Amino acid sequence: MSQWSPASFIESPRKEAPLVTSSLVGEVDGLRWFSLLHL
Repeated sequence: MSQWSPASFIESPRKEAPLVTSSLVGEVDGLRWFSLLHL
């Protein structure tokens, strides 16, 4: 995994922003499944 930095985010928002968004969504989904499995 390439090292993330604010400079690269500013230089290529189209390429980086979807990755950041999808990773955040993935973490939320993971927490949701974790809470469902451990109720």
